[in-house]
Amino acid sequence: LTLHPELRWDASDTATYAATAASPVLRIPANRLLPGKHYEFVLTATSPVELRYTASDKVVVEAALEPLTLALAGGDRTVPATSSLELEALAEDPSNSTAPSGVPYAFAYQWALEAEGDVELTEVARTALLAPASIGNAFGRKLLVPAGALTPDTTYTVTVLVSRAPLGPGRSAVAASVVLTAGAAEVPTLSITAGTAETLRGIQAELDTSKELRLVCAGAAQSGSTVTWTVEESGAQVPDLLAMFDIAGDTLRAPPGVLRPAGAYRFACTAAGGSAAVAVRTRAAPAGGTVAATAVAGGLVAVVAADYASPAPGGLAYEFRYMVAGSTGEVPLGERTRSGTGGPFELPAGEVTPVVYVMAATDKPSGPRDVPSGLRLELAPMAVAPFELPAAA
Repeated sequence: LTLHPELRWDASDTATYAATAASPVLRIPANRLLPGKHYEFVLTATSPVELRYTASDKVVVEAALEPLTLALAGGDRTVPATSSLELEALAEDPSNSTAPSGVPYAFAYQWALEAEGDVELTEVARTALLAPASIGNAFGRKLLVPAGALTPDTTYTVTVLVSRAPLGPGRSAVAASVVLTAGAAEVPTLSITAGTAETLRGIQAELDTSKELRLVCAGAAQSGSTVTWTVEESGAQVPDLLAMFDIAGDTLRAPPGVLRPAGAYRFACTAAGGSAAVAVRTRAAPAGGTVAATAVAGGLVAVVAADYASPAPGGLAYEFRYMVAGSTGEVPLGERTRSGTGGPFELPAGEVTPVVYVMAATDKPSGPRDVPSGLRLELAPMAVAPFELPAAA
């Protein structure tokens, strides 16, 4: 096997790169390829019987870093024109990539502020955009807008462009925007924040519908006014959907499974004349595959899921569980796998229902008491015979 000389080689990885007759697969650990580079991999196979019989093939691979995920904290909102404002960019590297030095890439931020119509930016607003990256604004992650920088009764679009620094081949930039409406001094400053880590990741990228969505209308409690929530799906209000949510004042909770896969939602809250809104997209579910469970021996069951299409980069992973008759709880079976084949598993005798979860490989593995992410597939109940040890020869 011939590797391009620019491959970041580590002597401890030699066994990982080896392709043998038993395992003719090349596996390259993460962060070994340099972004923006092209690599030519050449594989030569030799017959173990006749050494003169050889064949080779090659493939050229362009290395690129996975795009960052990004959101602007708080979403669209009304703000008092007479108050200062702080906006924060929430960027995350889903692949945890590292630079050639071995340290994570730094992020570079570029902010823009645009007023609608013919309204020109104030000198204070221009100064805020040109402020150097410093500890005060988290090295560019935050935009600090002083009081008086915004013109009353004017709508602004704030955009941030984020990339791994420096921006170059193999490194893409991503953008996020929010709309700010400058109002009177008495208008409360509301913002919608994520109540859980899963919700924050969902706002940054796409939400897994098997996870709970929890949003908080921050700033509403200080106003002392009643909070009103609305939700739109694909641009149309869906009043009936609100009835499926748990709403308690400034907090909205959407239980797992309520939102549709591949959906586009906009959640808004209002209180005392102020408002805030945030967009949430849900991830498409894996589709097109088959799953089956087969009793291969006394007490042993094999489960196979195949041909599912991944809605996200990185491929799929599978988790296997089972339920016994008369119980709603699920018992995990083995470790998460990328192959889609589980077992054979030793299951308890009686009526057992195998369960398979199909998820993006980038999702975090679930704990024994967690609800796994992704598509849940419940197979037909099957009768499992008591486990039998093989007879002695």
